[in-house]
Amino acid sequence: MRTTTIIALVLNAFLASCAQTASEQIPELPSVAETPPSNQPTHAPNELGFGPLIGRTFAVAQPTAGQYKGSGEFRQNKLVTRERTSNKSVTSRSVIDLQEDGTLTACFAGKKGNRSHVSRYESPDGKDRQYDRSNRWLLGARGTWSVVNGQARLALTEVRQGTCTPDVPQTGFALPFELTCALLVTPGALPDRIMTCRLDKEPGWLAPAGLDLGESDAVGPWTFRFDPRKSIDPKKVNGPWLLLGPGSGLHVVSTDGRRDPGPTLTLSEGAKELVENDWQHRKPSVE
Repeated sequence: MRTTTIIALVLNAFLASCAQTASEQIPELPSVAETPPSNQPTHAPNELGFGPLIGRTFAVAQPTAGQYKGSGEFRQNKLVTRERTSNKSVTSRSVIDLQEDGTLTACFAGKKGNRSHVSRYESPDGKDRQYDRSNRWLLGARGTWSVVNGQARLALTEVRQGTCTPDVPQTGFALPFELTCALLVTPGALPDRIMTCRLDKEPGWLAPAGLDLGESDAVGPWTFRFDPRKSIDPKKVNGPWLLLGPGSGLHVVSTDGRRDPGPTLTLSEGAKELVENDWQHRKPSVE
């Protein structure tokens, strides 16, 4: 009986030793974190060089196929000297349609005005003078787009002025025009998604609709960045950028009054519609 008990104890000790050895030889599998999809927002503080005007920190999501619309109303009113004033304005519309197959269509429209007044005390002929200059643009484009490092690279390979449909593309300038777009995600803000497109390569036709989003506290509309009363560090300039939004789009208003220290930027949902006929050049009628 005693011999049987001793054998049982030895056997139980051996089995326990084997179980412990086996558990040591098979380590517990580590938990695997779920990999976020490519369009999942990733935190990227100031990666695009944006300054205080639009915010230094935000999340960035990969742009996806869809239509993006933007419109802008920019105003600047400054006293250059006691006898000279400068009033500038830009009104713009932008529509970019990114297709699932990697093609795109786009249309850009706008007008720029510059009115200045010089009193008789400063004008060369001793008379009050007012000068008005204005121009407008309408540009249709087709091309392709692809995602590189989380940003959309747009190549406008066919363009034509004066229409939204470049059925007969223009020649005489270097193509493609190139834009780089990123989708900013700002939870809790209105709107919560903003598509920013930098005009990397184009002949300056679209620049008046763009914004300087750099580090300077005087940044704002790209063509107004050289304030008549201030100087801006060229190292802090970042642009021009177009701002658009998915769905109903994005409307941007920039105001910079005579006594304002710098421009104020207001963003709201709902872009103004681009109606092609409103932006076409019309020759004056001959009676």
